[in-house]
Amino acid sequence: MKYLKKAQEILKSNNKNLRPDNNIIGNMYAAAAESYLHKNESMTKELTNKGLEYSPDNSFLLKMKRALE
Repeated sequence: MKYLKKAQEILKSNNKNLRPDNNIIGNMYAAAAESYLHKNESMTKELTNKGLEYSPDNSFLLKMKRALE
């Protein structure tokens, strides 16, 4: 979560030189969501949905979302 929060701060900075790759961002959220899978289902859902905002076609996030429904 420490690194995810740092990445979120960078994304929110609206740096015009920053060209984020939405698939990589989606994978970052997927990894964070997976780490909470058995500990905190609500956090897993939150991270999954946030990741899908950046990467709506991310197959891992879509599978995670379906599994949590």
